[in-house]
Amino acid sequence: HYKPTDSHNYLLHSSSHPQHVKNAIPFPQFLRLRRLCIDDTDFDNKCEEMCQFLKKCGYPDSAVTTGKHCTQEIDRETALTNI
Repeated sequence: HYKPTDSHNYLLHSSSHPQHVKNAIPFPQFLRLRRLCIDDTDFDNKCEEMCQFLKKCGYPDSAVTTGKHCTQEIDRETALTNI
């Protein structure tokens, strides 16, 4: 669920921020979804939405895919305990 005021505006990948800052954004966004979604089907659906939001902001497929795959390997219980 997203609030109506959530515009899904993330830091544009074309910004002049250092590359390591921009590449670090997808992983915590997917990790947040891992913590919030109780079942894996819901998590997968929300990940696809997040992929679209990040790609809209110009993130390359490689950065988005890497962040997504890293969080898919973490189970929810581990994500919740490592705050």
